[in-house]
Amino acid sequence: MKFTALKTPYITAGNSLIDIIAGALPQIPEKSILVITSKVVSIVEKACVPLHTTPLRDLIQKESETPPLPTAYQNVWLTQKYGRTLLNAGIDTSNIENQYILLPQDPFKSVGDIRDALLKKYQLSDLGVLMIDSRTMTQVKGISGVTIAWSGFTPLASQIGHADLVGQRMQSTIINIAEPLAAAATLTMGECDESQPLCLVENIPHVRFTNQRPTPAEISAYFIDPSEDIYTIQTVPSD
Repeated sequence: MKFTALKTPYITAGNSLIDIIAGALPQIPEKSILVITSKVVSIVEKACVPLHTTPLRDLIQKESETPPLPTAYQNVWLTQKYGRTLLNAGIDTSNIENQYILLPQDPFKSVGDIRDALLKKYQLSDLGVLMIDSRTMTQVKGISGVTIAWSGFTPLASQIGHADLVGQRMQSTIINIAEPLAAAATLTMGECDESQPLCLVENIPHVRFTNQRPTPAEISAYFIDPSEDIYTIQTVPSD
């Protein structure tokens, strides 16, 4: 695969994201995926709240889909947002002055609209758009990229029924395409003052491009409810 981070001017509320992409990327090859940080989508969509107008705890409570759970760190809560467990419902203050940046109000609509505009502008048939954010990981230090929304490709590739090296048929193996792309794109783009909120990914194995936005059923099938997650610690009844 080939990952190319794209530098842009400083993005502010009301900017045209399509114009910004066009300025950074004269051409987009067929069968590529454009990765976009959720933060720039939020900024152009004005999904921001001035600091000090709303207490952070109240804002997290409003944005989280479940009651926030406290962590060992002050002003940091575990929350559920758009099918993910995220800190503080994805609210961030980096790379913007005196504002909280929220996640986009409807990320799947946002990436679908962006993809439709890019298909028309670049005269493409097959193009994926992947919106990502950064998050911490359990039991290891550091951050990585995480999928928020996608359009134009299937984020999973089933290997069920395929044979392994000794002829055994796979029973449950499914390759996740979106999360490795999110992680590698985040590593390529950087997290500080690089000003690279876009990443073009080419020559992607296993990916299947589609001509429609993901349906609610397809979106739901991608995520696992915490109560059914193999990594959720279950309470074992005592004898």
